[in-house]
Amino acid sequence: MAKLLITRPEPDNRHTAKLLAAQNIQSELLPLLSFTVLDVQLPDIAGFAALAVTSANTIRALEAFDKIPSLSHLPLFAVGEKTAEAALAAGFTSVSTAGNSVESLAELIAGANPSGPLFYPAARNRSGNLAALLEVNNIEVTTIPLYAMEARMNLSSGETAMLKDSSLAGILFYSARTAQTFVELAGTCGLDIIRQTPALCLSPNAAKPLIRAGFEVIHIADAPNEQAMMALALSFTRSKRK
Repeated sequence: MAKLLITRPEPDNRHTAKLLAAQNIQSELLPLLSFTVLDVQLPDIAGFAALAVTSANTIRALEAFDKIPSLSHLPLFAVGEKTAEAALAAGFTSVSTAGNSVESLAELIAGANPSGPLFYPAARNRSGNLAALLEVNNIEVTTIPLYAMEARMNLSSGETAMLKDSSLAGILFYSARTAQTFVELAGTCGLDIIRQTPALCLSPNAAKPLIRAGFEVIHIADAPNEQAMMALALSFTRSKRK
C-alpha cells in the first residue's frame, strides 16, 4: 500500500498520522524541525494588556517557563483554531481566534484595540512582523523569542533508504521552512530523484521552496488547516488507487 511521508515536527506529526490512519492511509514520520526552549529573560508582565500567540508551540514554551498562571488572566489573541484550543487547554480564559496568518491576527487585535501594550512571545524564526503591522494602529508590541524550531542537519542511512522506497507516494509539507530543510537534506544526500515524488502542501507559501527546487508535482490544500490537508491527502491517495 502507498504511504505518505509526514515532515512536520513532534508532536504534531503523530496527530497527523492518526488522522491519516483513520482514513486508512499509511504514513511514515520524518520530523525535520525540533522544538527547543531558548534561554531568555522574560519581561515583567504587569504592564501588558493582552497577549498575542501565533503557534501552539508558544503555549508549550510558556508552560516550560511556568508562566501560564501569571498570564492566563490576560486576553489572548491566537492565530488559528489549533493555537486557540491549546491556549484554552492550558488555562487561558479569554481567547479570540484570528485566521491562519499574522495579517489576520493584526486585524483582529486592531479591531479589539487593547488598552495597553501587547506581549508577543514568539519563535526565533518568524514569518511576518506583527509589531510593524500594528504600529499603524499605535499598538505597542513587545516581541520576545521564547523557542526555536531547530532544523535537522542530516539524515540517517535508514531515513535515506526510506526516501528511496517506491511505496512512498507523496510527502506532506506544512511550512516553507520544513520544505526548505527537506530540499537541502535531499540535496546533501544525492536524492535528486525525490523531486519526482508528489508534494502535498498546506499553503502556497509552503510550496515555494519546492517550486524553486524543481519538484514536478505539487498539490496545495484548499485552506491552510489540517482539515483541508486531510481532504487533500484522501483525494490524492484515492487517485493513486485507481
